[in-house]
Amino acid sequence: MTSSLACERLSVAFGANQVLENLDFAVAEGKVTSIVGPNACGKSTLLRTLARLLKPTSGTVALNGQSIFEQPTRQVARQLAILPQSRQSPAGMRVHDLVLRGRTPHQSPLRQWSENDAAIVAQALADVGLAQHADRLLEELSGGQRQRAWIAMALAQQTGILLLDEPTTFLDLPHQVEILSLLSTLSRDKGQTIVMVLHDINLAARFSDYLVALRDRGILFHGTPEEVVTPQNIAAIYDIDGVVIADPTHGTPHVIPR
Repeated sequence: MTSSLACERLSVAFGANQVLENLDFAVAEGKVTSIVGPNACGKSTLLRTLARLLKPTSGTVALNGQSIFEQPTRQVARQLAILPQSRQSPAGMRVHDLVLRGRTPHQSPLRQWSENDAAIVAQALADVGLAQHADRLLEELSGGQRQRAWIAMALAQQTGILLLDEPTTFLDLPHQVEILSLLSTLSRDKGQTIVMVLHDINLAARFSDYLVALRDRGILFHGTPEEVVTPQNIAAIYDIDGVVIADPTHGTPHVIPR
């Protein structure tokens, strides 16, 4: 399934602190979009507002052409899934049980656990390479495997849009590449629309179809990695002097600070 997501004249403030101001952009359907920018520029705030976890001071977020803030929670949860930075699960929870939680928006007093739910959970586990770990405890998994389990839960929710806030936090480089490769494959093979916050501009350029660069409460640049990652743009976004070369393996733009 596909879903459309866009923000229109979006502004967000916390008291007197204006974080985002008058943002307009539409998320590319079936593609990977990464939100980048310096610390405290509003990346997570934008993602959480897109997910309806924060309410804007003005403007709106449109999900499938309708304000996300006017749609019932269950309806939104069937179209959009989010994995925040901070995630907690009860001690002793098994991988399969965590992934099963993704089916919650599809349950009701008249519709409980079904064979279809079981098939969807099994497919989600297979998609992230954890089918053989379904009965293991979450605390027994590596950091990368645990992150895969949370992604499987979001996939079991069967939404057209997946939002992730720093999906590589606390992971070493091999696991970062593992998770981002997985997300890229899911988008390419299943048409999943993915929006994520990333700090590493080089990883964002390598694994994203589009970048949204934030600074000074607004969007400085929005486009493909080749359009966004230029020496002039990097200086404007991060206040650093650097050169941009083509990654010798993947051909994507790669920033080298001077």
